[in-house]
Amino acid sequence: MNGYLKRNENVNNDVTDVFGTLLNEPSIEKSLKLLTDRIPTFFEESKPVSIKIGLLGKEYQNLYCTDPDVTLVNEIVINGKNEGFIEINLKGLNPEVEDNSSRIEEYKKQLDMLTRVVTLAVEKREEIAQLKSIKKEIQDCYNKLDDYIFVIDSKTNIVDFNTNFQNCTGLSSDELHKMNLSELMEQCAVGSKELLPIIEKAAEYGSFTFECEHLCRNEENIPMSITCKPMNDEKGLFICVGKDISERKRTEELLKRERDKLYNYLDVAGSIIGIVNTDLNVIFVNNKGAEVLGYDKKDIIGKNWFDYFLPESVREITRSNFIKVLDHELDPPDYFENVIITKEGEERLIFWHDVPVEDENGRRIGVISSGEDITESRRMEAMLVESEKNLKTIFNQVDDLIYICRPYGNFIDVNKTMISSTGYTKEQMLEMSPMDIVKPEMKQLMNSYSERIIREESVIFEITFVLSDGTLLPLEINSRLVEYEGEQAILSVARNITERKKAEERLKRYACELKQSNDLKDLFTDIIRHDLLTPASVIKGYAEELLDTISDEKARKLALKVKSNNDRLIEMLETATTLAKLQKQEDIDFEVIDLVPVFKMIIDGFREQIEASQQTVNVYGETHCPAVANPVIEEIFANLLSNAIKYSPVNSIIDVTFSEEANMWKVDVTDRGAGIPDSDKTLLFNRFQRVDKSGIKGTGLGLAIVKRIIELHGGAYGVNDNLEGKGSTFWVTLKKAF
Repeated sequence: MNGYLKRNENVNNDVTDVFGTLLNEPSIEKSLKLLTDRIPTFFEESKPVSIKIGLLGKEYQNLYCTDPDVTLVNEIVINGKNEGFIEINLKGLNPEVEDNSSRIEEYKKQLDMLTRVVTLAVEKREEIAQLKSIKKEIQDCYNKLDDYIFVIDSKTNIVDFNTNFQNCTGLSSDELHKMNLSELMEQCAVGSKELLPIIEKAAEYGSFTFECEHLCRNEENIPMSITCKPMNDEKGLFICVGKDISERKRTEELLKRERDKLYNYLDVAGSIIGIVNTDLNVIFVNNKGAEVLGYDKKDIIGKNWFDYFLPESVREITRSNFIKVLDHELDPPDYFENVIITKEGEERLIFWHDVPVEDENGRRIGVISSGEDITESRRMEAMLVESEKNLKTIFNQVDDLIYICRPYGNFIDVNKTMISSTGYTKEQMLEMSPMDIVKPEMKQLMNSYSERIIREESVIFEITFVLSDGTLLPLEINSRLVEYEGEQAILSVARNITERKKAEERLKRYACELKQSNDLKDLFTDIIRHDLLTPASVIKGYAEELLDTISDEKARKLALKVKSNNDRLIEMLETATTLAKLQKQEDIDFEVIDLVPVFKMIIDGFREQIEASQQTVNVYGETHCPAVANPVIEEIFANLLSNAIKYSPVNSIIDVTFSEEANMWKVDVTDRGAGIPDSDKTLLFNRFQRVDKSGIKGTGLGLAIVKRIIELHGGAYGVNDNLEGKGSTFWVTLKKAF
């Protein structure tokens, strides 16, 4: 190596410099210049060397040596392709000199080494360029991603991050590189500032995801989902990818609102609605379903539908069919009935409609069921069947004739009484119409009744049927327009009024006889009033005149006896006339009358008899008793007071008491007589009934008049024992005037 080549240690340094120059100089032109300047240093400085290098389409030449003795050239082959050359021109080495040939060989080796170094350096340079390009592309992608990406070390120090993450924090790159994740959470986290055990969880499970809300520099709160994973390198770094889940949160909130709205709709639905999943558990039930089952919703959700809510008798077969539906082995029927069991142990029959729920892959993940509780309707159906059976029994067992016919048409149905009464068979009757069995002269009348039934919907009328044997059957028919088997029809209930017709005929005769009797009574009343009362009044006048003119004691006794009996006759005639006039309430005019002064007036009218018997009449109680009455009430008070005077002993007291009872005035007249046995009390107010009182004269009509007048006034009457001792209390009530 003495001569042109440097010592080995210098050569190694120069090779390293060449390799470093090619790797680190960005410009290829500068690299070639530096290379051509550097290669001559491989040789003795005293020997001229000329270098020419071509690389990647660029050339550079160092002209230290002209007219070279030796030219050495090596191609630069990179990745199998000729990308350049190295040409070395040496001066002062005549190849024909034997000693120079070994040196030239040495230079060739040196050139080979340089070529390999250059080739390797260029290849590495290209690899580095590619890596830088890839890194730049990755960095560009890294920064263009919408995700928020950052890298932390095992102590949660921030090592790297993308542009989106930096922009969101509003911090500079230098600030972020100096920060710990917990410090960033203190500044940017919304809500809880506590740092979760991200590193520990990610290292343990290979990945850890959590959600938080991040406050950006624009004051916007961004909900994020952050996933942290170990990078599996020797530095122990972790990469974290944050995703903006605002849209997902909005969608979730919208879905939640829609779900809540749907649940609200389902809760107000009148049907049972429930969802059972693949675990056979209830995951939803509406209010109606909870109500029918008798549980709170929370006590139903999560329970096995088949174990808790179906009776044992149908549990397993229903469970088996449900599983077959989920496994696509069976499609649910459109509608079916099934029994459920309530909290109280009651079985309810439900009419169900099931719809399987499938995911995006067509896998059945549950069943939505809607149902109607038909327990009561089934009971009603059974009751209706029983009722229809009972009605049919009644229809055929009642004594009335019942038939259904079309308007102006044939009979649709007839009961057994109709058949037995008319003498026709049911088959014959169903071929006939009501017009076919009506008395001929009543057919037009029957038509008019049919028109009225259609117009008024309900009519009661009388008609006569002609029976199969020609006899007549008078009927009262109650007909009503009805709907029968979806058509308009007439339902008629006919009652045999043969006996009633006979009774009506008898009643007509009785009415005629009664009219004749009333006429005779009126005639008798007129006779009393005119033909009998007038002579009696004349007799009274003559008797009074005789008493005034004769002095013979025997003659006076006879005249007095005539006058007394004649007065009794006049009283009897006047009382009978009064009673005959009191027939009905409509014949009486009512007005407001104060009962107290009326009774006092009656007392004044009887003053002579009272004084003659040395009796005292006291008035007690209410002083003002306005009543709805007719002046004829004077007859009541006169009769009651007259009886009290007659039946009371000399020197006795008669009490008249006025009191009120609810909406009535009560008048009591109490005497101190012998009293009345209970057996006689019920007879006193009847005509011509009087208690046996020896020596006391009377017609027996007075209390009958009291009874009749009180009845016409809507009051009451009666007699009680005197509670203070001997005697009786006669009482009447009259309506208050409001």
